[in-house]
Amino acid sequence: NPTLQITNNVDGSTIQGIEAQLAGQAGGFNWDVSFAYSDGKYGSLLLTLPVGVINGVLPTTASVFNLKGQPIDYLPDLTWNAGLSYHGWRVGDGSLVPSVRVTHQDEYYTAFYQYDYNLTPAKTLVDASLAYEADDKWRAELYARNLADKEYISRAQGGTDARGSYLLGNPRQIGLKLNYRF
Repeated sequence: NPTLQITNNVDGSTIQGIEAQLAGQAGGFNWDVSFAYSDGKYGSLLLTLPVGVINGVLPTTASVFNLKGQPIDYLPDLTWNAGLSYHGWRVGDGSLVPSVRVTHQDEYYTAFYQYDYNLTPAKTLVDASLAYEADDKWRAELYARNLADKEYISRAQGGTDARGSYLLGNPRQIGLKLNYRF
């Protein structure tokens, strides 16, 4: 009965994984790396699949399925990022600081119903910047987010009528930041 909503814990669900972060300096280089690996599976829970949600086919009757063994939604298997900057180029009273950052996130589902329209695809993005740091008072930074101007789905979401929707991620963004310390 779709008008009756019940909240249940899913007995037997497990989430396990590992995450790590490292950072360091070598000469004028600063670097950092982080990653997380997650493995999450649902335990046993029977769900009613509403009329009309199976891959765009409109069944006339609801069906029941068990979540057991399905990946947990909103949980990518692997995420990582790495950054590198260089602080060794003196120019006038300050220094130029180039930097680059790469981030990755594996695909993940956004619902119990793990159909194509509930799948947010994997993405890898690159950001870069070039800053000028003068004495200890001010900094100017030219930056580019999503440097390759990659089109990607930020989040996918299905509907009960088998039509999905999604949000696109930001296109390349180029900007300038100015900071002054009083």
